[in-house]
Amino acid sequence: MGILRGVLGRATIGAFVGALLLALATPAWADGDAVARAREEARALADKGYAEMQRGHFDAAIELFAKAEAKFHAPTILLMMAEAQVKAQKLIEAKTTYERIASESLVNYAPQEFFEAQKKARAAATSLVTRIPRLTIRVTGAPPEKANVTLDGKPVPVEFIGKAIAANPGQHVVSHRAEGMQLASVSILLKEKADEKLTLALVPEASSPEPTPPPPAAPPAEALDPQLPGYAMLGVGGLGLVVGAATGILTLSKAGDIKDQCRGDVCPTGLVDDASDARTFGTVSTVSFAVAGALLAGGGVWLALDPLGEAAPTSDAAGAPRLLVGLGGLAVCGEF
Repeated sequence: MGILRGVLGRATIGAFVGALLLALATPAWADGDAVARAREEARALADKGYAEMQRGHFDAAIELFAKAEAKFHAPTILLMMAEAQVKAQKLIEAKTTYERIASESLVNYAPQEFFEAQKKARAAATSLVTRIPRLTIRVTGAPPEKANVTLDGKPVPVEFIGKAIAANPGQHVVSHRAEGMQLASVSILLKEKADEKLTLALVPEASSPEPTPPPPAAPPAEALDPQLPGYAMLGVGGLGLVVGAATGILTLSKAGDIKDQCRGDVCPTGLVDDASDARTFGTVSTVSFAVAGALLAGGGVWLALDPLGEAAPTSDAAGAPRLLVGLGGLAVCGEF
């Protein structure tokens, strides 16, 4: 309250405001009871504003001083409001208020305190010029007129782009909304007397990625030869014939050895195991021949039915297996 103390001296704020308001009640302005009520209401609001400023509630004080000024005009009330604005770091608003006080034309019979308030306001406005921060906003990547720059949400005129702008101390957000550009916001802290420069780089919006083509379809798996099962049965059946023949030969060999060592129906006891082996080989041989016969017959029928739906080949092409059916059984011939 340095400025206010210079104006008030030792008088209390309540008494000072009351004296000023009484001084304003000249015959030119007097309106009986209405003026008296407005004066009292303004004094009460100013007292409350001063109390809020003492508590550090500067925004509340500013609001109360504005209401008091609206009730009853006095340069001294505006002087208190300007000081509250300075304390709230609203230096631009305070400078405007000081300039309003300094530019007012006072009548020659106005209270001396009003002239003192004007003098203080002129000095304070001059001192604020160097305290108010300055911010220069530059734009790259697009013409300034297309950038749509905002400072704390308020549009920045195109003619101010690239020039120093007065701003209150504190945190500020600079952003742009250029069409076709990525949205960007930059936060910057401005201190008293600062002269900051900030560049907004406008970057085109990333184009949507082209859809990735689907991978080429895998070539269809080569179809299996429908006749393969028939050939497989013939092959296994042929193997069964070989097994049956081999075990049959072993059976006959064992049986011959046993017969040579026996005298009629009497045989040595040591031939029991050989006899058992002979029976086993005989069983294996019989089963092998039976399975082989079934497989050969099935394979022959499979090939004869032609699963492809094509006519069975009539020519004896080289390498083509053929099924032969006779009175003695089945046989497969060809080049393998």
